[in-house]
Amino acid sequence: MADPLNVATRFDVQTEVERLRGELQSEINAELRAMETRLSARIDDIEHRRLMTKAYVFGVVLAGILVAAVHYWPPAP
Repeated sequence: MADPLNVATRFDVQTEVERLRGELQSEINAELRAMETRLSARIDDIEHRRLMTKAYVFGVVLAGILVAAVHYWPPAP
């Protein structure tokens, strides 16, 4: 026959284990959400830098075409 004290203690331990498991799971989920937010912000920053680099390259190419056009423009008579 099971000792009532052992049964109560086992129940208390199981209850505490479930409570701690729930706390850990919620902390892990919160940390994952925070990490996802930070990662999303970094990805947005990289995407912005990439877009700005493309704009700068476009400007340099356009300036080069303009300089070449002026260079090959026939002189005034």
